[in-house]
Amino acid sequence: MNCIAPGFILTDLNRAMWQAENMAEWRKAIQANDRMGTPEDIAPLAVFLAAPGSDYVTGQVISVDGGASTTMKWPFAPPE
Repeated sequence: MNCIAPGFILTDLNRAMWQAENMAEWRKAIQANDRMGTPEDIAPLAVFLAAPGSDYVTGQVISVDGGASTTMKWPFAPPE
């Protein structure tokens, strides 16, 4: 079994949230790829994992997040 770990993916459910300027700027500051992900960025990986070509890929968590998992900084300073 494998897992797709999507990052910030723009959908109808969250579109209004990401239109706020402060949210857009925050996302751009913490993500290596500054564009918003789309369902079309996730679909090819899902197709691959469902196809015979991935039969020997197992137990993986695959991030599809524009680099956020490797560059994200927590947006708040820790308490002193």
